[in-house]
Amino acid sequence: MNYILNKIKLYKKILENLTYLAVLQVFNLFLPLISYPYLLSTIGTEKYGLIIYSSVIISYFIILINFGFNISATKNISIYRNDKNKISEIVSSTLLIKGLILLLSFFILMPLLIFITDFNDYFLLYIITYIACLYEAFFPFWYFQGIEEMKYITYINVITRGVFTILIFILVNSPEDYIIVPTLNAFGYLIACLISLYIVFIKNKVNFFLPKKNVLKFYFKESAPFFISRASAVVINRTNTVLIGVFYGYSEVSYYDLAYKLVELCKIPSNIINQTIYPKVALSKNMNFVVKVIKYNLVLSFIICVTLYFWIDNLILYFLKEEMLNAKNIIYVLSLTVVLSGISYFFGNTMLVVNDRVREFNMSVIYQGLLFILLILPGFILNYDILLYASIVVVTSFFEVIYRYYYIKKYNII
Repeated sequence: MNYILNKIKLYKKILENLTYLAVLQVFNLFLPLISYPYLLSTIGTEKYGLIIYSSVIISYFIILINFGFNISATKNISIYRNDKNKISEIVSSTLLIKGLILLLSFFILMPLLIFITDFNDYFLLYIITYIACLYEAFFPFWYFQGIEEMKYITYINVITRGVFTILIFILVNSPEDYIIVPTLNAFGYLIACLISLYIVFIKNKVNFFLPKKNVLKFYFKESAPFFISRASAVVINRTNTVLIGVFYGYSEVSYYDLAYKLVELCKIPSNIINQTIYPKVALSKNMNFVVKVIKYNLVLSFIICVTLYFWIDNLILYFLKEEMLNAKNIIYVLSLTVVLSGISYFFGNTMLVVNDRVREFNMSVIYQGLLFILLILPGFILNYDILLYASIVVVTSFFEVIYRYYYIKKYNII
């Protein structure tokens, strides 16, 4: 009887966190799409593309600040969730390290803004956009995920970002108002950080202290391999946008960004299922459970891709300007990564990482990044079209799945 009650309690908790993560993931990707038509008609594709371009440049600093803690710190919090002193050590060390990297990142950014003309012309835009790095440094997503209390993350983000998105419709009225968009986002990020830190340190009574050097060094070294893999992932996911901005222009950035956002939206079910079961699998190491989840998730991913394929024309024409149909073929190509990512997520952290095959997990992304660079380099001479850039993302995603599966079988994980 106790076994059955524990099982019910386990699945109830998983379902609860799954629901909150679903709401959060959908909200984070769907929210920009709500304001998308309004911004395109108000500030134009050129200015909107410029905003996207600046956020992509800043995303490189965001991944540096994250430094892989969303994996390593989540795992540690999950394991030591009942040890208050250990939790305080993990939280204090993580926030301090990320804060120091935030400061370092700013000193790297400033010379770029001063000496590179394309950046210097929009100095204020990049500085305001950089505030997103504060959110990355001090919003403890990894803490809430580790203790499996995703409701806090969801409430905070939905309320703050929802309010500031509404303000976009009120305050942005002409192309000259484009700077208001990242400014409102910045305020949303700052308020979300303050509320989350209040919950961690005041409500949950986690103690902040200055850890010893050897403790900081330990957590830094533990997270470093994940940073390398995450950095490779950003190279793959966002470098295309940068290259399109350089070779084609900011309007084309808008088309590619629309395709990227819609495809990322389609990946949400796989992502939230993976994030929800990760803390449990980190403790139980139940691979049979993971295999079952992968099978169901594959069916779901395929249904999503087919639906997107048949409805994309109507979706774009109904919600956006006709010129955004330029993104349709890009969406068709990138949609293949929905299925591939639906496999790769689970092969990665819920199989390789929880079975202490961190090196293989990281190397899969690193080699994927190197393959991406190898395939993208000829584009500087051959002048690739946008569809070829998208195709390279699909090829490297397939490589990552094969690489991870090889080591899963090699070490008899399944």
